[in-house]
Amino acid sequence: MRPTRAFNPATHFVLALGGVLGLLGAGSLAFGGESVRLSFEDLPRLVRERNNQAKAADANVKAAVERSGGLRRSFLPRVHAEAGYESFETGTFDREDQPFGAAEARANVYRGGRDKAEEKLTDANIQSAQAQFVRTVGEAVEAARKHYWDLVFNREMIEVLTSAIARNEENLASAKRRLQRGLTTGTDQVEFELHGVQLEERRHSFVHELVIIEAALAPIVGSPVGTRFDTPSENPIKPDAFNFPAPSLTTTPDVLEAEAARQSARVQARLSSWWAPTLDVYGGYALYTIRDREYSERSNRDDKFVGGRLELPLFDGGRSRLLQRSFLGQADAKEFQRRYFEEAAAADQVRRLEELKHELDLVRSSEKQLELGRRYLRGTLDEYGRGVKNGPDVVNALDTIVDLNQRHAERRRNVRHLEAALLKRSER
Repeated sequence: MRPTRAFNPATHFVLALGGVLGLLGAGSLAFGGESVRLSFEDLPRLVRERNNQAKAADANVKAAVERSGGLRRSFLPRVHAEAGYESFETGTFDREDQPFGAAEARANVYRGGRDKAEEKLTDANIQSAQAQFVRTVGEAVEAARKHYWDLVFNREMIEVLTSAIARNEENLASAKRRLQRGLTTGTDQVEFELHGVQLEERRHSFVHELVIIEAALAPIVGSPVGTRFDTPSENPIKPDAFNFPAPSLTTTPDVLEAEAARQSARVQARLSSWWAPTLDVYGGYALYTIRDREYSERSNRDDKFVGGRLELPLFDGGRSRLLQRSFLGQADAKEFQRRYFEEAAAADQVRRLEELKHELDLVRSSEKQLELGRRYLRGTLDEYGRGVKNGPDVVNALDTIVDLNQRHAERRRNVRHLEAALLKRSER
């Protein structure tokens, strides 16, 4: 067995109090940023306007849209021109300085349906980028909402513990008076002093947690790290007021991305087909030097031309057929994924609604427990005043009410977290 040491209440109290004050001082150093009033209703707007990940996803959508319109542009003529001047000697000719140049226009008439297929591929890329944007914004807004309610929870607990510390100070003052009158022993006073240090330590943990949550929230809403967010310190819950519209399970980011990938794979299968004849028409003009055309008259070195070009692939050794089968297989796989994501979204909706129902039941239960806890504390304080109960009984009753308050606050925060997840599904 380990040897026991004599308990010195005064020494233990001073050391513990010094540690708590040190922690509080260290925690206060983290608060150096600007204080900003944060509204729950403003969170989606802040994420869309100021979150850099949301901006990046939006830029990707715009970049994908810029590549659209390829079908229309494919029928516009492609024009090429070149011009120059050179000095040369060739064959029996004396040294010459002559210009040269050429201009050609070529237009697509038919490409075996590739233009339309490539336009569909661009549309699929746009849909994929839009799905990623919805996912990015939805996840950021959900995280911001959860952090918001975490801040509210911690501030509520700080107020609960501040009130408990004040109540404990009253109990300590009462114990000192009772000790002076010889109605109690010195251990009651030490009990309340120790309890006060424990409550301070507990309160500091929530103060410390505020710093961590604010640091995590800042980049989500586009604020500098170190910003202090001013939020309410209460989270009123009306259990019968929660009603969420049925979400469209076919428009979740997972479903949209799987559908875009399926469409892309089918288009790739179409583009890999070996039977894709092309027909172009072209015309142009070219001026050559004597070095290229050995005619002294310039008119004999002029070329004017117009024509058409048909390309017809006949056989590629089966390579295109293998590619086509591979892309069609990928399309089938993405179709199965899309169906799964729809089913998973439906299951997740049912699960979260059931969790919400359960958490609301727990909120109702904790409200009843909290009322009973208040009655218990009032009764214990009354009996302590009449000498029926002692210090540890009062400390236990006060701890019970703090624990019940924390449990009630945690359950209301859990409801808000579930609300954030359900709102993400219903908001698009």
